[in-house]
Amino acid sequence: MTGAEYTAFLGAALILAVTPGPDTFLTLRYGAQSFRRGLIYASAAACGIAVWAVLALSGLAALLQTYPAARTVLAVCGGLYLTFLGLRTLWGVWQVERRIRAGARAVVVPYAAAEAPAGTEASAGAASQSAAGVDSARHAGTAGGGADTLTRKPAVVPAADGGAPGAGARERRRSPFPVGLLSSLTNPKTGMFFLALFPAFLPREQGIVLLAGLVLTIVAVFALYSLVLAASAAGLGRRLESRRGTLTMDLVSGGVLVLLGLSIPFF
Repeated sequence: MTGAEYTAFLGAALILAVTPGPDTFLTLRYGAQSFRRGLIYASAAACGIAVWAVLALSGLAALLQTYPAARTVLAVCGGLYLTFLGLRTLWGVWQVERRIRAGARAVVVPYAAAEAPAGTEASAGAASQSAAGVDSARHAGTAGGGADTLTRKPAVVPAADGGAPGAGARERRRSPFPVGLLSSLTNPKTGMFFLALFPAFLPREQGIVLLAGLVLTIVAVFALYSLVLAASAAGLGRRLESRRGTLTMDLVSGGVLVLLGLSIPFF
C-alpha cells in the first residue's frame, strides 16, 4: 500500500468515526456523567469496531450482505437494546421526580397543619407537633451558629439507592463497557462499511502485518475522536451538576435513545 492509498484509507476511517450514530451519542452521554465513563464506553465501542473489522476481513461479515434477513434481525436486536436503555433512563427520571415531590409534601404539610384553624383536637395535635418541630429546628440552628429563622423551601430528597439526586444513580455505578461493546456489535452498519471499504484498499497479496495495521488505524482514529467527544461532554456535564440539570440531561438522553432504537431497524 502506497502513502497516497494509506492517506485515502485514513480519510475513510475518519468518515466512519465522525458519522453520527448510537456510539457517538452514547459517548457524549457517558462523557457528560464523567470523562472516565465516557472513555470506558469509547474503549468498548472501539473493541466492537475492531471485531467488525476482523469479521469483514475474514469474510464472515459478508453473510450479512448475502442474507438480508440476518442483517435485519441484528439491526432489530440493536434497536431494541437502545430502546431498553432509553426507557430505563426515563424510568429513573420519573422515580427521582416522584421522590422529590413526596419529600416536598412531607415538608409542607406540617406548616399547613400549624396554620389550620384551631378548634379541633386534630388541628391542635398537628399544631403542637409542628411547634415542637419548629422549636427543635430553631434550637439546632442556634446551636450551629446559624440564624434563628426557618424557610419553607422543600428539602431535596436523595435517591433511594444512596446515590446522587439525579436520575440513573444506580446506573452510574455500572460500568458502561458492556453497553458500549453490545451496542457496537449489534450495529450492522459498521460491518457493511467495512465490506465496502476494505476491498477498495486491500492489495491482492494481503499480509497479516498490513491487515493488523489497517484495523489498528481504524480503531485509533475512532478512539481519538471519541476522546475529544468525551472531553467535550465532560465539560458540559460539569456545568449541569445541579439536580435539575442532571434530570434534564437524563430526560433528553432517554428520549434520544428511544428514538434511535426505534429508527435503527428502518435504515
